[in-house]
Amino acid sequence: MMCTMKKDYYEVLGVTKTSTPDEIKKAYRKMAKMYHPDVNKAADAEAKFKEVNEAYENLSDPDKKAAYDRYGHNAGQYQQQQQAYQQYYGRTNQSAQYTDINDFFEQIFRAQAQQQQQQRNYSGQQQYYYQRNTRPRQSGFARIFAFIMQIFFYLMIIRFFFGWMFI
Repeated sequence: MMCTMKKDYYEVLGVTKTSTPDEIKKAYRKMAKMYHPDVNKAADAEAKFKEVNEAYENLSDPDKKAAYDRYGHNAGQYQQQQQAYQQYYGRTNQSAQYTDINDFFEQIFRAQAQQQQQQRNYSGQQQYYYQRNTRPRQSGFARIFAFIMQIFFYLMIIRFFFGWMFI
């Protein structure tokens, strides 16, 4: 059983990480011409040609190149995880990059509006619960008695604190 390790894309094209897009394109054309199956009849020419195409495909696109520089050959898996995260949670990373101040405020106010909507939905549920489970109102006598007791309590407090003034 043969274990195949992917070669570094920069090594495949014979360029460095600091190469410009024009240098990468020039190296790709040179390698593609060298390993093209119609020109090169070697047994592994087709495999090398596919390897060169894959390397150029990843290094010619600035986003893919940045992901490859950061994560290596696992960049595709990382991008798939990011897409799954965005689909599941419906948002991108919390460390969002804003192009201008309007994007910043738009995101803040959108989040605030969503929070308020959620609170309205929740408080509506609470209000319905409390309306259905309220205790019955007190009778007239009980309300009058409670009012008299409150007045008596307040008078006792006033007499306690200010009673020395009336001696």
